[in-house]
Amino acid sequence: MSINSGKILNGRCREIIFNVVNYFTNEEVKTKPLLKKILIILSTSLPASEVSIPRDTFLEIVEVLKTNSKIFNRAVTATGVSKSIVTSVRKEGKISKDSFKKFKTPKRGKRKAQIVLDNYEKCAIRNIISNMYRQSIAPTVRRILARAKIDINFRGQKTTLTKCLKKQLGYRFQKSIRKNSYVLIEIPRIAVQRARYLRKIRENDDLADSKKLVVYLGTTWLHSNGSEHQSQSSSDRKSLSEHSRWIMIHAGSENGFVSGAQAVWKAESKGECHDQINEETFEKWVTDHLLPNIPSNSIIVINNSFCNGEVLTKAPISTSRKDTIIAWLVKNNIEFSPHLTRPELYELVRRNLLPQEYVIDHLIKKHGFEVLRLPLHNYDLNPIEYIWHLVNERLGQKEVLEKDNEVDLALESLATITEDDWQQQVHHVKQLENEYWLRDNSDFPLNEVAVNSDCDSSDDDTDESSDEYMSDT
Repeated sequence: MSINSGKILNGRCREIIFNVVNYFTNEEVKTKPLLKKILIILSTSLPASEVSIPRDTFLEIVEVLKTNSKIFNRAVTATGVSKSIVTSVRKEGKISKDSFKKFKTPKRGKRKAQIVLDNYEKCAIRNIISNMYRQSIAPTVRRILARAKIDINFRGQKTTLTKCLKKQLGYRFQKSIRKNSYVLIEIPRIAVQRARYLRKIRENDDLADSKKLVVYLGTTWLHSNGSEHQSQSSSDRKSLSEHSRWIMIHAGSENGFVSGAQAVWKAESKGECHDQINEETFEKWVTDHLLPNIPSNSIIVINNSFCNGEVLTKAPISTSRKDTIIAWLVKNNIEFSPHLTRPELYELVRRNLLPQEYVIDHLIKKHGFEVLRLPLHNYDLNPIEYIWHLVNERLGQKEVLEKDNEVDLALESLATITEDDWQQQVHHVKQLENEYWLRDNSDFPLNEVAVNSDCDSSDDDTDESSDEYMSDT
């Protein structure tokens, strides 16, 4: 069945044709010397006599005939497609020939719902990786997946986990010097943020009896049917959003929950947990419920992705005007030559970039408290994430009747959290802090460990734009 010359072929068809032409060209190059030998033998033989062929030439002819008889393998090699595709097309071709029908392009299957990890699941996967480092085991995707299926009932496979590691946990895969292998790399800016954070925490811990109280903030969803820590897909979250959900914001320390700091309200049907709290709501909660109920000079720890609000002083970006960049340099007392070009001035901004300060952080500091932002993706360093898991577990164990008030049930579950529960989770976080500190201060990159070669590594995941770096430092 030929294709008319006026028919337009798509790029994939053209690629297959090119592969086939290349295959037969290479085949011709390989068989040409053999053909030349046979022609010489024939030219030296009498027309009516038997032809005597040397053994090595005969064996070459046999090998060519054997290769040509392997039609299926030749088709796979020639077209450059997989064996399964060739098998499928052969079957379809037989049906089309018998029924006089044309080949049809198969419909693409439904795209699977994306798995979105909640904060507790992110903590769990980071803990899995930390445990592997502690045991000197290479954290491969296969090993992480096996552990995640046990610990958090992770419902995805290797490809999904790889995407979660890259997009939701701040890891990337970089080609190793070893053949067909990649290394698991934590994005450097996360390690930089963590070093700054841990240095402040350790300085406070060194004060011993005179150290400041560290208060951790957090939010969570509350459901009467239990925790949402089940590797929810986007479709699962949509079905949950059709029912009533409540959001809770609270704070706690090694002494337990901060008395009078909890706030619970009905959430909107759409959006992530931290997206439900705007700057005005958060500021009111901080001034009315949090600050009056904690000791003065306490250190308040906030998740980096939670209620960032408005930035107090925005740094110029790569597309900013020259006068904007100059104004920022002057304001921050950074010396520069007026003859520098805009790119050169922007490079000075990058070199002297300071961590961003948010309006809400400035407000808290005005009341005499210190604010620390958790490193990006390091939810595992916030003990309240583990406390939320306990609350939701205990809420899920309650027998719920239709007449029961779900908010009351949530508050009852909250009341079961004791000071001992908090101390256990704070102790766990302290262990993680020490492990991170030792690993990040090692003389060689312990976080660069060979990962199996089935992981994807793309330029999009390995390159970081300067603006993105600036916005998260």
